[in-house]
Amino acid sequence: MIAWEKRLFRVGGMMPRNEVSQDWDVHSLDEFKEYRFDHNEWVPMRSMPEGRSSHEVVVHEGVVYVAGGWSLQGNEDEAKWFDHLYVFDLNRPETGWRTIPQPFRKRAIGAAVTGDSLIFIGGMDVDDKVSDSVDAYHVSSGQWKSLPSIPEDSANRMKSFGAAAVSHNGRVYLSDYSGKVYTLSEDMSHWLVAGKLAHPRFFHRLECFSDGELVAIGGASRKLGQMDTLEIISLVTDSR
Repeated sequence: MIAWEKRLFRVGGMMPRNEVSQDWDVHSLDEFKEYRFDHNEWVPMRSMPEGRSSHEVVVHEGVVYVAGGWSLQGNEDEAKWFDHLYVFDLNRPETGWRTIPQPFRKRAIGAAVTGDSLIFIGGMDVDDKVSDSVDAYHVSSGQWKSLPSIPEDSANRMKSFGAAAVSHNGRVYLSDYSGKVYTLSEDMSHWLVAGKLAHPRFFHRLECFSDGELVAIGGASRKLGQMDTLEIISLVTDSR
């Protein structure tokens, strides 16, 4: 889901078609819908060209970017991994969806926007290897750039798989399964530790709570299972 100028959208996802006792049969969705607060209902918009799940979505100046993920049509072993972004301009919805090549094929990534750059972080690749790599797409130039990876943590085997990212006061922040909260330096040359969760989690959301504070929402822990708590994170670094 993504919010923009008091509007709320949901993009893609997946739906199982099997009963618990039946073989795995999960399908990615091509749905693109807007929630209309005045009518309390989801209204369909133009569907994506193909179903997409385990992806991430950001919006920059009214343009929606769908990155990473795969397309499932029943069997995970036959999943299609995406090598391009889907792009939709909310200012000109009549133009429909277009694609932009992306330099990675990964799912369960984190994503955030800073300035004119879209930042895509971590995930898992087609060989089922978890990753700490970071890629940036500069919207104005249309160029991709590799950024420094998330710092290595020998105790975090999951790396930045299922990590959550958000932009706060013009900076990108990332929370991964290590429990650490990282921030990207202003010149995008390195990552620094800016906070820490009491209960590490992944496949959660990270949002702004107040000036100097973030909130971790939902997610899961291999020790605690599905998380039913929010956690407020105080940002402690004044790094540049």
